[in-house]
Parts: sequence; structure tokens; C-alpha cells
Amino acid sequence: MTMSETLKLMAIAQSARQIEYSLGELEGVTNAVVSPEFNPQVLSQRLQDIRNRMQKELRNIEYVVSQGNVPKSQQELEIGIKVQEAINEISQI
Repeated sequence: MTMSETLKLMAIAQSARQIEYSLGELEGVTNAVVSPEFNPQVLSQRLQDIRNRMQKELRNIEYVVSQGNVPKSQQELEIGIKVQEAINEISQI
């Protein structure tokens, strides 16, 4: 396995760990819903944060897989994802 392939796998594994962490947080939300101190606004924000984190990590995985390389920085990743999303939107027109 080349160094490039190893870096890609490491990036995907890191995103997978973040998604697993988010799933663990969802269990906490589930427990909070049945709690007597249920606060819909707090739980709504937590769910939004979890969803955003999972979407970000899934986009990271998609980018690494589709581009075939690991971005050199978070900024490069964000730009690449925005370009990819723009291309997808344009292709749907």
C-alpha cells in the first residue's frame, strides 16, 4: 500500500470515528427524550449539531473517495467540497 493510499484510509477512518461518536451522542438524545427534564429546544439544537457533524464527515469521505487524494488542509477540503457541490448543482440544471 502506498503512502497516498494509507493517508486516504486514515482520513476516511477519522471521519468514520466522528460519525460513530455522533451515533453515540444520538443515544444520549434518546435518553434525554424520556427524561422528566425534557427540553425540546436544547435537544433540537443537539440534534442539529449532530446532523451537521455527520454531514460534514460524510462530505469529507465523499471528497477523499471522489478526488482520490487527501486534501493538504481543512481549507482545501472546504473549497473542494464547495466546488464539488456547485458542479453537482450545475449538472442538475
